[in-house]
Amino acid sequence: MQYAGRMRAAVAVATLFIGLAISAAETFDQYVSDIRILQAKPVQKELGLTEAQRAKMNQAAQRNRDFLQTLDNKYRGQKMTPEIQKEIQPQIGRQFQKLKVEVLAVLTPAQTKRLGEITLQRAAWTGLADEKVAKEAGLTPAQTKQVRSILEAGGGKAMAVSQAAINPVLKKYQGVKPKDEAEAKALRERAQKEVMAARRSVDPEVNRIQDETIKKLKAAVPAAALTKYQKMQGKTFRVK
Repeated sequence: MQYAGRMRAAVAVATLFIGLAISAAETFDQYVSDIRILQAKPVQKELGLTEAQRAKMNQAAQRNRDFLQTLDNKYRGQKMTPEIQKEIQPQIGRQFQKLKVEVLAVLTPAQTKRLGEITLQRAAWTGLADEKVAKEAGLTPAQTKQVRSILEAGGGKAMAVSQAAINPVLKKYQGVKPKDEAEAKALRERAQKEVMAARRSVDPEVNRIQDETIKKLKAAVPAAALTKYQKMQGKTFRVK
C-alpha cells in the first residue's frame, strides 16, 4: 500500500473528511468519492465518462463557480474576521454538498464505485482515519483513534522539520518592499524556489518519519482490516 502525499501534510489527517454527507441514504461509494479528482483526464478516462456526462458536470461546475463569485462579490473589500468566516464557511459547505449531489447523479453506480476506489487509493493510510472508512474496513473505534493519533504524531513531526527548514527563507524576505510589480514578481519567484530547495533539503528526514509512521500503522491495524481496506481500494489505478 502506498502512502498518499507528503508526510508534511499528514498533520491534518486527524480530521480527515473524504466526502461530505449528501443524504441519509447515500451509499458508502458516494460518501468516499472525491468529485474533485474528476477534473483529471486520466480519472475521466478510467471511469469511461461520456461527452454527455462531462457536459452535465461542467454545467454543475459552472453553477458552483457562479455561486462562489457571488459570494466573493458580497464580501469583497471586507476584513476577513472570525465572524465573517463563520458566516461564509457553512454556505460554502452547503454549496459543495449540492455540487457533489449533482455530479454523482450523472455517474452510473459502477462509475461511482470506481471513483470511490481511486479516492481511497489516493488517501492510502490516511483513509483509515475516517470513521466510516475505518468501520467499513473492520476497525473498532479505539483502533481508529489509534490510527489517527499515529498519523497526527507523524504529520506533526514532519511538519515541524519542514517548517524549520523554510523559516529562514521566509524571514529573509519578510518586510522586503519591491519597487514595482516586476520586482515583486521576481521576488516571489526567487522566494518560491528557495522554499522548494529548503524543503528538498529535509526530504531524507521527512522520508524517515514517513517510514517510521507506516511501521507503527502496520503494527496497529489488524491484518484482516488491512486486507479488507486494500480490497476496498479495488484495482490499482495508474496514470498511463
